[in-house]
Amino acid sequence: MSRAYSLDLRRRVMDDIVSGLSLQKTANKYRVSKQWIQTLKKRFKETGSYEAKPLQGVAGRKRVLKNYQEQLQELVTQTPDAALEELVAQLPVKVSTSMVYRELQFLKLTYKKSGVCRRTRPTDVAQKRAEWKVKQLGLNPGKLVFIDESGAKTTMTRRYGRSPKGKPIVDKVPHGHWQNITYVCGIRRSGIVAPKSFVGGMTTKRFVAYIRDEERRYCCAGQFVGT
Repeated sequence: MSRAYSLDLRRRVMDDIVSGLSLQKTANKYRVSKQWIQTLKKRFKETGSYEAKPLQGVAGRKRVLKNYQEQLQELVTQTPDAALEELVAQLPVKVSTSMVYRELQFLKLTYKKSGVCRRTRPTDVAQKRAEWKVKQLGLNPGKLVFIDESGAKTTMTRRYGRSPKGKPIVDKVPHGHWQNITYVCGIRRSGIVAPKSFVGGMTTKRFVAYIRDEERRYCCAGQFVGT
């Protein structure tokens, strides 16, 4: 937030204006804008004061939610990942999202990642993870097949360079059809199986087709496949 000019500067500016110095010369002398000097002249003419108006920032705003601190804190405790719009809808007083945001700042309720908290919330997910860890002990590493995907672009060249000002860059670029190439394969302990490449990105339809076709051709029956 910008700070108001000092009272001493305001007085010196007005003294020069009253003595007959032009707006442009006064602005250049004190390194202020002519518009600010005009506003200062208007305020002095109307009120007879050099002082600046009270700032209308966060410090000068009335805290509408001051009497609803406990309720707001309880809402955040119950649903820590709630959006500002959701908190506004649950409050008994009509406020804006910016008001709720400022009140949360005052209460020092900061917004941060909630991934760590989410892991402990759904008990069914934690139970399934524990069961999966137990099942892993009985898996045969020789029967595991992991599906991996990568890609490349035929536009692999530097997009920016330097040249004299006002002159374009003239350089060589590789020839190609300027599309994405996707490469997918199965990875076993013995090596890579079922490799395949195609133009474009991976889609659900392509992935399902790859699993049904390539896995059946290259991977033995009874293997455990993961992505």
